[in-house]
Amino acid sequence: MSGTPESRIIGRMGELSQAASGTFWKLTVDFLCQSPGSEASTRRAFGMLPALPASARILDCGSGPGRQTFDLASLCSARIEAVDVLPPFIDALRERAEALGLSERIEARVQSMLDVEPPPGGFDLIWCEGAVYNVGFENALRTWRPWLAAGACVGVSEATWMTPSPPAQALAFWDEAYPAMQLHEDNVRTIEACGYELLGSFPQPAGDWRQYYGPREERIRSMRAETNDPDELEALAHFEAEGRLYDESEGAYTYVFYVVRRAEGLRS
Repeated sequence: MSGTPESRIIGRMGELSQAASGTFWKLTVDFLCQSPGSEASTRRAFGMLPALPASARILDCGSGPGRQTFDLASLCSARIEAVDVLPPFIDALRERAEALGLSERIEARVQSMLDVEPPPGGFDLIWCEGAVYNVGFENALRTWRPWLAAGACVGVSEATWMTPSPPAQALAFWDEAYPAMQLHEDNVRTIEACGYELLGSFPQPAGDWRQYYGPREERIRSMRAETNDPDELEALAHFEAEGRLYDESEGAYTYVFYVVRRAEGLRS
């Protein structure tokens, strides 16, 4: 899995050993929430958008098993294309869409978020929660712009420094995991340089992180009780420390949700 730039198995943890990657997979594969986020934050960001056309097409990039995909489906009548590079997530998304009677509106497939064929006329909205770090914020925005219909929007959450002087432990972790991570004001400049106008943004609250890390902490405790494998125990300790880091960093970083619109009069 580590051969793909979008592999969630390495993700924010940097280049993990094969054993650690396997442990992370067992730890999280069946969770619907695969990154810090919540229905409330999805709805808040969606509320910043202008009205979508009646026959809107949405692309959900790095969908995972579809937590936000189904939130989007509840917020509008658009057709949604959900893409992720990990087949188990797409299988889970398809199964849930069928169970909810949404298979006609939600198409899920294994595909890179940088390798999508846009529909004629372009997408009316591109959405990406907690996944753009896999390919880079600027890289994604520049790639997606030509895929959008005129005046269409992107909703994307990006790991963001909230202070220019973060704690050393947090800085060391993110320098390894996502060295391209920026301050909010730098992200705004990137947005504008990529040919978009910012419609709104907000830092995601601590509850979005607890929704992600809380179930992981419970799973770590149960996995630790069931194994004597030193490699697995070491990996579990690493993932447990990652969860503590957010709390110990006291707001030095979070995900910031950006809602942006393709600016016209610029070359794609």
